[in-house]
Amino acid sequence: MTHRRRVWLWVVIWIVLALSIGVIGAYYRYVAPQLRSYQQVTQELQQAYGPAVVDTAKEVFPYFLGMDSPKRFLVLFQNNTELRPTGGFVGNYAIIEMDDASVTSWFVEGTEKLDARADQSKIPQSPPPLRNYLAQPKFFFRDSNWLPDFPSSAKLLMERYAQESGDTEPFDGVIAINAEFVARVMRVLGPITADGVRLDPDTFVEQLQWEVEYGYAARGDSYENRKEFVQHVMAIMFDRVKNNFTVLWPKMARIFFEGLDIKDVQLYATDAGVQRTVLSQQWGGEVAQLGEGDDGWLLVDANFASLKTDRVMARSVAYSVTPDGRATLRITYKNRGAFDWRTTRYRSYSRVYLPAGTEFLRGEGAMIREKDPAVGDFFVGREYNRPVVGFFFVVEPGATHTIELEYQLPAAVRQRLADRTYELHVQKQSGTPAMPLQLQFMGDAVIDAILTSDASFQLRNK
Repeated sequence: MTHRRRVWLWVVIWIVLALSIGVIGAYYRYVAPQLRSYQQVTQELQQAYGPAVVDTAKEVFPYFLGMDSPKRFLVLFQNNTELRPTGGFVGNYAIIEMDDASVTSWFVEGTEKLDARADQSKIPQSPPPLRNYLAQPKFFFRDSNWLPDFPSSAKLLMERYAQESGDTEPFDGVIAINAEFVARVMRVLGPITADGVRLDPDTFVEQLQWEVEYGYAARGDSYENRKEFVQHVMAIMFDRVKNNFTVLWPKMARIFFEGLDIKDVQLYATDAGVQRTVLSQQWGGEVAQLGEGDDGWLLVDANFASLKTDRVMARSVAYSVTPDGRATLRITYKNRGAFDWRTTRYRSYSRVYLPAGTEFLRGEGAMIREKDPAVGDFFVGREYNRPVVGFFFVVEPGATHTIELEYQLPAAVRQRLADRTYELHVQKQSGTPAMPLQLQFMGDAVIDAILTSDASFQLRNK
């Protein structure tokens, strides 16, 4: 496979993935046998992450490292400051080949280049929300993570890549990583100075974007060569890990596991057995199938032409259920930004997935477009064997907007409310920050919680 010297802005996420692969691969190949016995290292990891996580890792990681046989993966770079259903807008992608825990070949490209080369007559029509609210008639590769179920989007993206590129060589899986994962890695590596520019961990992604898109002239670079700056940053990051490996590898491994837990890293394997193991540990971004009588919901936002405004959006949810099974879900969005080069008014087409058998009653807060007082519609459908309610809304900078849904829960959930065996399962969308929850069941005391990953809540016993 041909290596490309031209590096795009969000290749920094690929850098971090490569560093993580290097750390994990080095653990399997060098750390375990050379620093101490494998049993001792495994015990330490079990104490840090739990036995189930370590056992799953021992099954999954060798596959994604190509330790049993060479592997080929599609890697998605998701910018979660521009949120999309599986975590963020796919601005860049990579194709990597792995063999025995080493990257043997890699190719990185902006998705706009892939889409531009495609035979436009063969690109299918976009789903209605993309056509109606984003004015995007064609369903290109860059928008194909529209399905919030990551396995479904992964399959679609592989299919769309083959269609647009003409490259039909099969993949062994898909890996998605979010920009927030990069920020956490940089907090371990520390500040980096490249070409006289200091990049600080807390503002790394923003600074890098500025330097590539606007700051190149001040560095003396041309527009054509402006992205070579990322190559210089990349070399420094690799050197820092190489020179401090024994100190950094435990921290990097912890960040990688945390990324899997909060869905800033998502995995899909074409091997059915490996994929079952990935999903068993909730590393695959699957839309859950709720058990009989279980309540639950998944909120999925999609930034439509709002620049990188998700970086300043705050979300909170209040959810209540009455004894007769009537549920009210209130989602409050606050735009803490202003009009600038990265942020603007927030435009989102959002969806809420509800339990099977739920009857949607009413909704408030949907809009038709920005600066339009007309009331928008709530669209009720069915996906993944669950009812789904979709709606569009806008939040101006400095403003707050609330969406309210009311619905009747199915009889099986109402029975569990009566028996006080009720359980609520809330899934977190990949790419979203921690979200405050206020929960009240059957008029009991309010439960305050912070949603950082998928979570379950039970009715308190009297």
